[in-house]
Amino acid sequence: SQVLPRPAPARMEDGGPLPDLKDIKGQESAKRALEIAAGRVGAISRVHRHFCKADGERTSCIAFLRRLCADLSSILTHGIEVEGDEVEIPARSIQPIGLIVNELATNAAKHARGRIAVTLRKADRLCEMRVSDEGDGLPADFDPAASKGLGMRVVTLLAGKLGGSLSCGPNPRGRGACFTVSFAPDGGTEA
Repeated sequence: SQVLPRPAPARMEDGGPLPDLKDIKGQESAKRALEIAAGRVGAISRVHRHFCKADGERTSCIAFLRRLCADLSSILTHGIEVEGDEVEIPARSIQPIGLIVNELATNAAKHARGRIAVTLRKADRLCEMRVSDEGDGLPADFDPAASKGLGMRVVTLLAGKLGGSLSCGPNPRGRGACFTVSFAPDGGTEA
C-alpha cells in the first residue's frame, strides 16, 4: 500500500484553518450551522487582530471602533458609521467591546436595511456605546437577557465583563433598533 501525503488545510488570511463546507453532502441544516460557526470563528479572528494592535495600558476606544468598523464594513458589504467621544480605556476592555460591536453590527447587516451606526459617548463616570440600525426594529417584548440566540447571550455576558449592562429599544433617530452597552471606562474586573 502507498501512503499519500495529507493535503495542507485551507487557511484564512490571518492563519486560521477554514473548513471546506462544499464537501458536506445532505443535511442542509447541519451545513448552515457549520457556515454560521465558521463565520463566528472568522469574526473572532478579525476582532483579535484589532485588539492585538492596542498599545500600552490604555487605548483610544473611538480609534479602535473606527478601525474595527472599517474592516467590518468591507466584510459585511454594509456601511457602518462611527462617531463619538475620545475615551481612553484599559487595553483589556478592547476584546469585549470589539466582540460586542462585531455581533451587533453583523446582526444589523443581516436583519436591517439602511444605516448602521456605532456611537460612543462619555458622560460623568459612564460610557455609553450604541449600535443602531434602520430596520424594522425589535418585537415589543424583546429582552436580550432572555434571548435564546447565542449571539445575544454572548453580548450580554461581554457587557457584564465590562462591568456594564446591555439594553435595547427603538432607534432614537427614528426607524430601527438600538442596542446600548453602558460601562465604566475603567472596565470590569475580568479580562
